[in-house]
Amino acid sequence: MRSTPPSTEELPGCLSAHLRGRRDWRLLSSAFGEEVGALAGSGHESWARQHGHAHPYREVLVPLAGRCPFGWRGRTFPCRPGLVILCEGGEAHDLQYPATAQPFLHLWLTVSPGDCLGSIIWMGDRMVPLWRVHVATGEDRLVPCVNRVWDQARNDHDPIVARERLLAALYLLLADIADQARDPEQAAGSAREECVRIARRMLDQAHGCGLDLAALARATGYSKFHFHRLFRELTGQTVHDYADARRHARAKELLAAKLPHKEVAFELGFSSPSAFSRWFHQVRERE
Repeated sequence: MRSTPPSTEELPGCLSAHLRGRRDWRLLSSAFGEEVGALAGSGHESWARQHGHAHPYREVLVPLAGRCPFGWRGRTFPCRPGLVILCEGGEAHDLQYPATAQPFLHLWLTVSPGDCLGSIIWMGDRMVPLWRVHVATGEDRLVPCVNRVWDQARNDHDPIVARERLLAALYLLLADIADQARDPEQAAGSAREECVRIARRMLDQAHGCGLDLAALARATGYSKFHFHRLFRELTGQTVHDYADARRHARAKELLAAKLPHKEVAFELGFSSPSAFSRWFHQVRERE
């Protein structure tokens, strides 16, 4: 693997090379099984315990070049080209990357019910986001197809057929992304505004709970600093203020439904009813 990031002109070739190897893809998934073995005694686990996270949305990791360890569901796996890692919502996995002697190139896909955001990341002496792309619901309905097959996998009577369906859906999705990579400026311009729109929708769906700045920045492929600036530029609010407003609206709905303060506090992620009450009054005073 080269020691410098590829140019945007080289990215279509990187994606096409991965597509050509489709028949050799291996899946790592709680729905479809583990088609590669975990690494024993790699030493990565201690780092992963301090740098893991989980979130409500789905992610797909597609290694395009290079090798590195990757922590998923408490174990470490060899992350290399040909592997496709499906991270279900709520499954713990690595956040960011440890220092590594070998550079690598990864494509991350954030898959929501109606959209998919793709981020290509190069990791060498530092992490460099190279390109972002957005695939919407209306584009041949690729994203809903991936989600539907993924949803049905656990109950499919023929797991081999279910696996092939998902690989076919992912292939079409990645082929669309490879096509967009041939016009990187147009794709990146579209993705910029879509990143904020999708982040807002994630916060709306989660009622402002369980998604902080770091998680949303990771989902959209930005650093925390750049995503915070972009979100505020396009919405006029910080991520924290937007999430608080969504959570406050949900709290008012639950209280209007006569739920006890203890249940409301638990649903909204507070440690105690008193912590919820303090926060609720503080937000109300700011409105």
